[in-house]
Amino acid sequence: MKVVRKLGRAYCEHRAASMPERRWSTVGLGVVVAARNRSGQRVDNFMRTLRRQTMPPDMVDITLVDYGSEPDHAASLREACLDWRVRYVGYSVPSHLERRRGHALNVGLRQMPTWCRIALCTDIDMLFAPNLLEWVMRTQLAYPRALTLCQFMDLPEDAIGPDTDPVAEFERLHALGIWYDDGATGPCTAAPREWFHAIRGFDERLFGEDHDDADIHHRAKRDGLVDVWIHGQTTLLHQWHYRRYDPPSTPEQALDHVSYHRHDEPNRHIVATSETVVRNEGFEWGQLPADGLVIEPPERRR
Repeated sequence: MKVVRKLGRAYCEHRAASMPERRWSTVGLGVVVAARNRSGQRVDNFMRTLRRQTMPPDMVDITLVDYGSEPDHAASLREACLDWRVRYVGYSVPSHLERRRGHALNVGLRQMPTWCRIALCTDIDMLFAPNLLEWVMRTQLAYPRALTLCQFMDLPEDAIGPDTDPVAEFERLHALGIWYDDGATGPCTAAPREWFHAIRGFDERLFGEDHDDADIHHRAKRDGLVDVWIHGQTTLLHQWHYRRYDPPSTPEQALDHVSYHRHDEPNRHIVATSETVVRNEGFEWGQLPADGLVIEPPERRR
């Protein structure tokens, strides 16, 4: 943090904005996304916008971690990974209530190849503006120590139809978006890969899909990383779907709703009371379970 203060945020912002393409486009970026019971158009839209970036494709490595999907969803995710040249990592989860998104992201971080200097953790429901990965790299290379974040916009339920092309129609979709909570950081959390390893990844005590992003944000601040928000230069859109804290309308949603409320307060307590930067000590963090499956993309980039 002392180095950032000395250089000045304005200077770092100038460096990011004026950085030549030969600089930001020649450093490896690894993307990790965790998915459970997701398939179909939403996944295809995610992959399509992630693969249509100004960042050169051969400098972007993508790992999808499937943590406990039902067989039909798992098969669809494996097929999508094959189509879009994405590493597939899959394993079962012992119980509906024991799933941990943070652990899944850690598994992906451990599978990421070493040539990836920067790591971006995201969500499977997002749509990326064409320059989003570029701005992740610009900020990561311009600031001495940074956590790159991006606020996102929610899309209405009827924004995307079966024939929507999220790349060609991105500007139309952008115009429909509504800003979500400015504290939500999960869909875009980027930092040096070595930093994620140094702090031993996301806290694996956290249940479900909530609070791990807030926890990593707090730990980054505690470790002296500066927040760099890029939603002024790029756009991140969230595809509509039922959220676990919404009133349920199906038995499956009711189970998710109960799980969310059961673990919400314990998760908040862990985030509020844990003061260490390094977590998951005393065991192998990000360990792929014994039944884990890793399928490398058909064309290795390095």
